[in-house]
Amino acid sequence: MEIIFWGVRGSIPSPTTNAEIKEKLRRLLASAVRAGIKTQTELARFWARAPLLDKITFGGNTSCVEVRHDGASVILDAGSGLCPLGHHISASRSAYKSPYHIFLTHYHWDHILGFPFFRPAYKKGNRIVIHSPSPDAGYFFRRQQSVPFFPAPLDKMPAEIRFKTLLPGRTERVQGFAISTVRLFHPGSSVGFKLAAGGRKAVYLTDIELLSASAPAYVQYREFVTGADVAIVDTQYGMLESHEKTDWGHSTVFHWIDLMHDCGVKNLLLFHYEPLRSDAEIADILDRARDYLKRLYPRSDMQIHASCEGERFDVSRGRIL
Repeated sequence: MEIIFWGVRGSIPSPTTNAEIKEKLRRLLASAVRAGIKTQTELARFWARAPLLDKITFGGNTSCVEVRHDGASVILDAGSGLCPLGHHISASRSAYKSPYHIFLTHYHWDHILGFPFFRPAYKKGNRIVIHSPSPDAGYFFRRQQSVPFFPAPLDKMPAEIRFKTLLPGRTERVQGFAISTVRLFHPGSSVGFKLAAGGRKAVYLTDIELLSASAPAYVQYREFVTGADVAIVDTQYGMLESHEKTDWGHSTVFHWIDLMHDCGVKNLLLFHYEPLRSDAEIADILDRARDYLKRLYPRSDMQIHASCEGERFDVSRGRIL
């Protein structure tokens, strides 16, 4: 099983600013000058040793994750990250076959705004199945693509688009995956997913407020994540923000660590970043989360990573490619 991140932000798209790019370049160039780089070989070695933050950005598109196994794939959420995924699908026809299955957690804009720009929807003969927790999903999507919000109506898209209502507690079998759902504590409600295939399990729990979850719900979340090879979770807030923004529907990585430390979860991936959070701030939260796990739960062997747009996570190996 492999996970590809096409969008990792929450709330609104937040591209890297010119100021951030200039600062990354400034640091890299200053380091290269100090190192006296003169040849391509020296440059390659310098690049390999350069700090990660100077070479990457965590990304600015909103929630969209692809999960692949044995040549098949499913898509989790249709945020703005669905647009580059759609371009990739169109350019890699041999690697993708219709129908395309999209599983939605809920209908807030940051989780559906990419669909009007999903290129496979504009090709006749393609089939798209949108799995979601409400029987009104078709109405929601038609409203999003109606005047004055969007010029191309949903029903004018050439592809065949079908909506299927998810029932929490029931397992769907799609593209070789067994996909189960759980209700999450979030304004307007949301659902999380667990995908099992090839003896591996991946959990996707975004847009959830752990701090305000009831005791029975908290127990249910623990049961849902137990034994997962990887858990992709909502980490939009820092600790202080999670208390200041009660009922806003998001969590902090530290609450996830408290929930998961003894659940047998092998890898915890930060996701759904606050749109104003810089790359440096995300990296700092990752460092503090690893330190928190080590100090409070020293016997835990769970690994913590930060999801990064464009990266692939190999579930069997437990590492980012």
